[in-house]
Amino acid sequence: MTVDIIVQRDGGLKQGKDIVDALIATVAVALNRGRNELDQQATPKTPVELTTVYRSSVGLGQLAEVAEGIRAEIYRGKIIRIRHQIAPDRATTTLTVQRISDFG
Repeated sequence: MTVDIIVQRDGGLKQGKDIVDALIATVAVALNRGRNELDQQATPKTPVELTTVYRSSVGLGQLAEVAEGIRAEIYRGKIIRIRHQIAPDRATTTLTVQRISDFG
């Protein structure tokens, strides 16, 4: 079965690449994939690496709210990388969070 749709936001002035994927078998899946592609390309993003105490419950794709004490800033971003480090004296989790860039 082939699903052929056009996903458009706002004026639709900027055309993206066609998405060809054999796993897209329904209109609902196609719409969701199109929406995700638009979201991914809509704004510039910056990866930020953060180290915290060990957190076993975090997962890729989750949204994280980050409170940076040094800059007194709170922002949200998507977790795109997780690295756990276990040592005899401590356990840490390093997260790479993709946040919307302040610079266009």
